[in-house]
Parts: sequence; C-alpha cells; structure tokens
Amino acid sequence: MRTQLTYCAARGREIRIAVTEDPGHDGQATLHDPELVCLDIGGHCTATRCPVCGLPAEALAARLVHNGLQTALNPVVKLRCEVCDHVTEYVVVDERFATCAECGTTVDYQALPGVSGPVA
Repeated sequence: MRTQLTYCAARGREIRIAVTEDPGHDGQATLHDPELVCLDIGGHCTATRCPVCGLPAEALAARLVHNGLQTALNPVVKLRCEVCDHVTEYVVVDERFATCAECGTTVDYQALPGVSGPVA
C-alpha cells in the first residue's frame, strides 16, 4: 500500500490517501482493482460524498477497516459475522454503522446482537 497527497475540493486543501496494492500477477480468479482510501476522513469533511474517491463517508470508513487502517479511536465489538461466519471484530465507523474487520461487510450498528444504546 502506498500513500500520497492529493487535493480535496471539499476541504480546500491537500489530504492523505492510500492506494491499496494491485495484485502482483495475472490469474484466472477474480482479482480486485486497487482502491483509493482517504486517510483524512472525519467530521471535518464538508461533502456527503468524497470528491476524491466518489464514495459516501460510511463506505470510505469501511475501506479503512477492510484494509487495516482504522484508528485506535474506533470502538470495537467482537461478534460472529453473519456474512463470513467468523467470530471477528466489528469496528464502529460512526454513530450508525459498524464494519466486519475480516470481510468488510458494513451493518447497522444498532442491529448487532447485544448492542444497546448509542456508540460509546
């Protein structure tokens, strides 16, 4: 993964982004393209969609989790993921959503079993 600076029109300044690794070989299996991940996403963003990546904040937060880039400030809930069927950590990305750290599935935080009340 490499990081670089790029201009963000919504913030009016340069931001840090990461570009996930491109698969190193050609193959028959489905290969994922590299993804842009904004490393400066947060409450200070002024747009509903990231002008650099073209995604909503929740999707960018899920990319951070999926690529192991979430910050230590994110609350974590350990549960079984219904999609990948592993006992894993759900990283709470905002007051409404949590993302499975293994498969990247994003779910409604309040719908998780055993979760009650707002994000701590």
